[in-house]
Amino acid sequence: MLKIGDYNVLKAVKFVEFGAYLKDPDGEETVLLPKKYVSEDMKNGDDIEVFVYLDSEDRKVATTLHPFGKVGDIVNLLCVGASSIGAFLDWGLEKDLFVPFKHQNQRMRQNEHYVVKILFDELSGRLIGSNIFGRILHGDPASVKVGQAMQLTVFGENAKGLQVIADG
Repeated sequence: MLKIGDYNVLKAVKFVEFGAYLKDPDGEETVLLPKKYVSEDMKNGDDIEVFVYLDSEDRKVATTLHPFGKVGDIVNLLCVGASSIGAFLDWGLEKDLFVPFKHQNQRMRQNEHYVVKILFDELSGRLIGSNIFGRILHGDPASVKVGQAMQLTVFGENAKGLQVIADG
């Protein structure tokens, strides 16, 4: 089964004028790797690591590009557009990551950076971003020990201080 929004190792099974078809290890699903990502040395039977996401028509597509994050990752991304339905963030792929209004803690503005978690939205069947962390982050603050080293990502500030995500 293909993991949307993640890396997959798939087998090249058919080369066509516009790319290559890759099959998952179970042989249940096939996905297109567009021609611009097919190297000259690829051949039938090769195992190829690709990132699988949804194109602008919600079809599964593979790429050899490496986005700035995958499903479950928390990343800092640039807003490249805002519309009447949400915002679009550059995550390193041709199709920008959509953040619907209901997943924004404030209206996102073009040319500003936002810390978001990349999610697979079960309702829409699409990859989205969210920066309403109360809904999506879990953890036990009591598990943090005094003097413990951790990587912090600052995502906001309030009257109590900085809002951070510890160790992702």
